[in-house]
Amino acid sequence: MGTIFNVRFILLFLTFLFASSAVSAKPISIQQIPDDLKPWKDWVLYGEEEIRCPFLYQNIKTRRCAWPTVLKLDLQPSQGSFSQQWHAYTDSFLTLPGDAKHWPQTVKVDGSDAIVVARNGRPGVWVSAGKHSLSGRFHWSSVPESLLVPADTGLIDLKINNNVIPLPDIDASGKLWLRERDTGKADKDKDGDHLDIQVFRRVTDLIPQQVMTRLVINVSGSQREVVVGKALLDDFIPLRLSSRLPARLEPGGQLRLQVRPGQWTIDLNARATGEVMQSSPGANLPPWPDEEIWSFDAQNHLRLIEIEGVPAVDPRQTNLPPDWRQFPAYKLGPTSTMVYKQIRRGDPDPAPDQLSLSRELWLDHDGDGFTVKDSIKGSMTQQWRLEAGDELQLGRAVVDGQPQFITSLPGKTSRGVEVRRGTIQLDADSRMTGDIDTFPAVGWQHDFQSVKANLHLPPGWDVFSVRGTDNVPRSWLQRWTLLDLFVVLIIGIAAARMWNFAYGAIALVTVTVLWHEPLAPTYIFLNLLAAIALLRVLPKGVFASIMRTYRSLSLIVLVLIAIPFMVHEIRTGIYPQLEIPGQVQMGREDYATPMAIQAPFEDRLREQESLREKGGIVAKRAIGKLYNGYGSMGEGVLSS
Repeated sequence: MGTIFNVRFILLFLTFLFASSAVSAKPISIQQIPDDLKPWKDWVLYGEEEIRCPFLYQNIKTRRCAWPTVLKLDLQPSQGSFSQQWHAYTDSFLTLPGDAKHWPQTVKVDGSDAIVVARNGRPGVWVSAGKHSLSGRFHWSSVPESLLVPADTGLIDLKINNNVIPLPDIDASGKLWLRERDTGKADKDKDGDHLDIQVFRRVTDLIPQQVMTRLVINVSGSQREVVVGKALLDDFIPLRLSSRLPARLEPGGQLRLQVRPGQWTIDLNARATGEVMQSSPGANLPPWPDEEIWSFDAQNHLRLIEIEGVPAVDPRQTNLPPDWRQFPAYKLGPTSTMVYKQIRRGDPDPAPDQLSLSRELWLDHDGDGFTVKDSIKGSMTQQWRLEAGDELQLGRAVVDGQPQFITSLPGKTSRGVEVRRGTIQLDADSRMTGDIDTFPAVGWQHDFQSVKANLHLPPGWDVFSVRGTDNVPRSWLQRWTLLDLFVVLIIGIAAARMWNFAYGAIALVTVTVLWHEPLAPTYIFLNLLAAIALLRVLPKGVFASIMRTYRSLSLIVLVLIAIPFMVHEIRTGIYPQLEIPGQVQMGREDYATPMAIQAPFEDRLREQESLREKGGIVAKRAIGKLYNGYGSMGEGVLSS
């Protein structure tokens, strides 16, 4: 027993030790790699060499493995030379100036001859990781009009015929123009190098807090590389750096730029590493300005704060970006500190959820249930879960284009979806079975500001009546008018008076069922009954002969109308797909014509009452419809 106890104790200790190390696991440096594993380092990193490279400022997923310095070009009438320094973080292909027409010659890397190869039509050389010096020459009969330079190059030192060109002309394609051409540029500052910077920051009080720093830079003079100052606030980490100029954020938060004449805008997005109760721009050396303008985007649903310690300014009187001027603005100097005085955290009384539901329902051919497609839009401020009702069998849910897990809470049979965003766009597919005569208009355990429902019926079905909607569709009951009721009653009463009550009842039921059917005999019965009634009271003579002829013609017309109608009804009853002429293949959308029920519920919940308790849509089979029940086929179509 003692041995078993010791083994268990050792296993328990090792398990705890392993769990503790896993909790604090983090990437290790090369120096921390055990000696036995160091020979495998290159094998493990094979094909992943770019992991050693810094990421590109526009996209954190794109890494830049080579960084160039100034490209020096000395061009003469018959030849030219170039030189450039590169820092490669891994084995890299370095692009050289020139192209297929002006191919670089006598290329050297670190003073040794190099092999120039073509990649995408551009000359270049392969180098190992480290710092390298490239040089080469061109040979031509005259200085060309333009010369391609590496796209990564931001600074160019250009000489043509021993004349220094202070402002080289480079277009967007990376083409360096070597002769004068009209570019439409404004005159540059001839008095020397000048750099003017305006700094604006937008503080968004999210969790964690985010700050966008915008630098508006006006540059004149020569192209050069400068460190403009510390753009990153303390206790913040960078998220994104956007710049049309080559830019790099140094480890200490300083911003390094390769500038050229013009006006440029640089945006730096950063987030806080913890809770922020005060912020300060800190001291910076020129050319960083002495004052910054900050705008504060409060998020009162997260926390309510007051700004202290800095003077407020009118944002309309500043050069803030137009979309930032809607927020309060403050002026900060190098020693200023913006203090956030917290009033409360969270929102104890959030606004009610604002949701709208758009629903499509397809009735099965056999009438066993509905296939439902719901689209829910709006914002949720009080709940973080959308729960379906017991009668709604949720099968698939997509939130903002991403499929979501469908879960059930402990002790509940209903299923729902977790929603962790305030603004949502949810699309859900589900089934609703059971009683099809009356069903809920919503089916979700939530209140909705507006609901719109379309009911699609398969062939062989019709809508008998609808209740509980704001818009009444043309169902069978709603199609009746006062004139229709009057004519049908006249036909039934006339048949009862001329024969007996049984005949009158048969006539009334028959005409009632047929009255709104397409191509059904209706008003012809009035002509026939009128002719028969007159023949009973008219004496023999010419007028009686005319009435007998009219009665015969009415009978013939009745037969001519009734026979095609009966053939169509029997054929439709046997093959319901033929109810909509001209369609061979039918999908879910085909049911929408002509039997779609549009039921918008615009003002259902103005008194904060649930639509689930306020009624539903009633769908019944039309009287007299024949249907043989192609249930399996309908299920396959509607469930697709």
